[in-house]
Amino acid sequence: MEGKMRIRMSRCLALVVAASLPRAALACDDEGPWAELDLARGVKDRQPVDTAEPFVAGETAYAWTNVHDLPGGMVEHVWYRNGREIARHRMDIGGTRWRTWSRHRLSAGRYSVEIIADDQILARREIDVAATPPTAAR
Repeated sequence: MEGKMRIRMSRCLALVVAASLPRAALACDDEGPWAELDLARGVKDRQPVDTAEPFVAGETAYAWTNVHDLPGGMVEHVWYRNGREIARHRMDIGGTRWRTWSRHRLSAGRYSVEIIADDQILARREIDVAATPPTAAR
């Protein structure tokens, strides 16, 4: 599978839009599926809620995905902590635009989440999770 995986990118207008939205990771191709990915503390009305960093150990993070052009397909949310795979969620896609999410309880460390379809990474996000909340500046 490693040899087949590649990040799909192109001159797609969505990448231009994504550049102005640093919170969401987005990859697309002129042809084929593409996805937005954001990490949040919740999902309400099928939208990510509270995406502010930093995340802290003990919180639950939601990997919210907006998948395009993959009707009847499947995506995987693959969670990594400190470079080691810790969870893999397989989800069916029911339309040409489909929002779905997975969640994971966080421990301190470096996390990344990949959205994979047909052995290709559609989107990827990384975050650092602190052991304790940062102290407020006085």
